[in-house]
Amino acid sequence: MGLSILAVALVPRALFARMLDDLRARYPGARLTALIGSEELRDDSSGTAPDEYLLWRSFGTRALIEELRRRRPDLLVVAHGRDYYTKATYWKALALALASGARGKLFCPDAELGKQSVPRGNLSALLGSSGAVASAVGRGIAKLLAPPLISLYVGAAGLLLIPVLVAIALADLVPSLAGVGAQPGRSRVRPR
Repeated sequence: MGLSILAVALVPRALFARMLDDLRARYPGARLTALIGSEELRDDSSGTAPDEYLLWRSFGTRALIEELRRRRPDLLVVAHGRDYYTKATYWKALALALASGARGKLFCPDAELGKQSVPRGNLSALLGSSGAVASAVGRGIAKLLAPPLISLYVGAAGLLLIPVLVAIALADLVPSLAGVGAQPGRSRVRPR
């Protein structure tokens, strides 16, 4: 029995089709199944179309997990957008990858496989899927927490400026309250 690959689509059709083509080129004998969220992502026109499409929405959560566990793919590839780290869809796909029972897992921003691969016939050479999942979780958390942390940092830096602004205001206010310096309405320049 050959390599079985499950590709999860969280990207537009053109990006997903390109990634499926790349998967076919890397693993020509593999059985390729695409898990899609809507029929709009189905593309049977290319010669490298997947062997089978599964429609995510046609399953309940428990039924989908049971189906994936029954199939137990050798490799699960999640194609997601680089801006998806803050979206619930990304985290659902990550949970699905964990629950699927797939031996290997790849998370591909913008559906780019890059140099990531599973050597044919040697799945044990893939770093443990826990490493791929941990990396995906880490990237997701970093992207999720970065904006609020940056805002907190800028706010804290702004708070440090408050004493400086108060000191400047006092430096301008104290002399005028004490009557020192120029009086309003009087000019320091003497007429000739």
